[in-house]
Amino acid sequence: MTFKTKKLWLGLPLAVAVGFGILAVLACGSTKPASSGPPAASVAVSAESPSAGMVTPAVEIAQPVDPADYPAAIQRYLDAGGDVVALEAALAGWGTLPGAPGQVVAADLTGDDDPEIVVALQYVGEAVAPSGDLLIFSRQAGGWALLYQEGYDPSSPAVRLLPVLDANGDGRQDIVYTLITCGAHTCFESLQILSWRGTGFFSLMGGRLDMPHPTYTVAPGRIDAGSGSVASVGAEPQRGYSEVWEWNGDVFTVTQQIWEPPVYRYHALLDGDRALLSGDYATAVTTYERVIGDDALQEWGAVSGGDPGVERAQLAAFARWRLVLTRVRSGDLGGAQSAYDRLQAEHPDGAVGHDVAALAEVFWGAYAADGSVIDGCTALVVAAKEHTSVHDFFNENYGYANPRWEAVDICPFIE
Repeated sequence: MTFKTKKLWLGLPLAVAVGFGILAVLACGSTKPASSGPPAASVAVSAESPSAGMVTPAVEIAQPVDPADYPAAIQRYLDAGGDVVALEAALAGWGTLPGAPGQVVAADLTGDDDPEIVVALQYVGEAVAPSGDLLIFSRQAGGWALLYQEGYDPSSPAVRLLPVLDANGDGRQDIVYTLITCGAHTCFESLQILSWRGTGFFSLMGGRLDMPHPTYTVAPGRIDAGSGSVASVGAEPQRGYSEVWEWNGDVFTVTQQIWEPPVYRYHALLDGDRALLSGDYATAVTTYERVIGDDALQEWGAVSGGDPGVERAQLAAFARWRLVLTRVRSGDLGGAQSAYDRLQAEHPDGAVGHDVAALAEVFWGAYAADGSVIDGCTALVVAAKEHTSVHDFFNENYGYANPRWEAVDICPFIE
């Protein structure tokens, strides 16, 4: 787990459902960036106290020229008795808050009944996408101290603060936010959850949860993450995908990966591969047979301008090879021999898919010599590195939202 020294507190919702749009929604508004001209004049801000119905004394805060100076400016404002609601209004007026409410909040993250102040900042500069920072201030003897900072530089990700909740069930509120990085077409958002552990904040994430334009629903002990699509023709074909992450007592880890039913034959092939690699051989066999024979599955080439007939024949050959490998892995040597013989008969020299049959022949020869799948796969991978047409077919016909193939992926059981 990662550690950064600082503190925290926010509201009390038990679940958070956040859907994100494209870059224009999160950052590219018309507000002029703070660093593009002279600093705004000092402003006096005051607000009605939510607890007493009183108006707090006006406290001045001047907009910094340099984003790196915002933490100190905010700390001085808080030391002077500045109000959280008024601070959010001032930052919003400068165009330095993400485009959603609740980006400046008070919440008891440390369990001492004294709220920390959490601020998400956004800086729109000359880069394609905005940068940002997350600040957490804690009340200390003699004033406020910066307890945590995500870290700012002009190329850092944008930040969006989500409502807090007790994500891990330890009785303390946890900070939930996303780090947002954008390219020319698509923004990816990485979910972060930080929890106070007595001396600092630790990440509760046991891996990287990063999706394009996602919807994240966070509840105690569980995260439901739904991926959006990559906004580029070069990424196609795509299909819906989601994950479930659950608390294991130490961190959140992914426990389910869920794909929408395949429309295209290639995606069905990938489903078979996931079953094979997980050891679910019965599902793998059923899925590969569907790739070969299900007329309801579509060829992506019919959309992309390729040759659907060639695509289907190539995918059928590869699915037949996968049946050979699946039968061997499951100990069904008779079934493996039958699948191998049929692959060679249906894809002879000169036919579409013969390159797959040729690699399968290399595997079969090495495997037959000593019964070792590792030796068979090792021999195949060596041959595939020299004769690259099988994995080249996948990389050339299916976009970057799909797996990038290498020789080892044709026969991955090499160790």
